[in-house]
Amino acid sequence: YLKEEKNIDVISNVWPWFGYYNNFRVHSLYTPDLDELLTTHDPKYVIYNKGIGDPYDEETLKKALKLEATFNGKCGDVTEIYSR
Repeated sequence: YLKEEKNIDVISNVWPWFGYYNNFRVHSLYTPDLDELLTTHDPKYVIYNKGIGDPYDEETLKKALKLEATFNGKCGDVTEIYSR
């Protein structure tokens, strides 16, 4: 879904994966204050994985961002890609 993207910032709860495989500048969901994260890092996407990554309040993401895509992983996990 994001393989054509270049030179972007993303925020993710599974940040090492996207930094390594896609060469994105990836920032973690290190604070519950989503506005602070968005202002500080100006990400193009927020990528949230249910089941593998660090937990985060999904309702906060759903209220503030637009859900663009959902993918089901091979390990029973679900990845959601949000945009602003």
